[in-house]
Amino acid sequence: MPTNLIYYSTNCVLTKQITEEFLDSKFYVWCSPVYNPETLDIYDIRRKIPVSSNPSKIYQRLKEDSSPGDMHSLLIRGIKNTLANVLGDKFLNDDITAAEYERGTFMIEHATFDEFHPLLYLIPSEKVKGKINEVNVTLIANPTGKEYKIENLLPEEFEIIKY
Repeated sequence: MPTNLIYYSTNCVLTKQITEEFLDSKFYVWCSPVYNPETLDIYDIRRKIPVSSNPSKIYQRLKEDSSPGDMHSLLIRGIKNTLANVLGDKFLNDDITAAEYERGTFMIEHATFDEFHPLLYLIPSEKVKGKINEVNVTLIANPTGKEYKIENLLPEEFEIIKY
């Protein structure tokens, strides 16, 4: 398997805002060694990265759900739940104040669809060499694929593309 130059992660505007304001700009991301596994040779193991972990498909789905304002979007609902849980954990661990928790949860509950517009993170492997971890096989979407996460990605370690 070729060495990765870049890892890709799709997130949304609201996730970026919450991370910057309440999580000291330390991003927690799941990422992929390829942008779109479907473009790879059929025998490349990275092609087995499923749709739910495919940065290209996640970007496309977020764009589709946020543009017309799909109020039943499971992806948007999942993002809201994850962000609310993260803020709840931070509050319970005294990492944020009650006022910060209240402000953050209000932001999540009242977010507009524009705040769920997707952002593609381009993460150069050289910048995250000691931070990137392969996700345990029991937690990934397809046990024959590979997924990665970075628990404290800093703003200077990646670039954002919005298209």
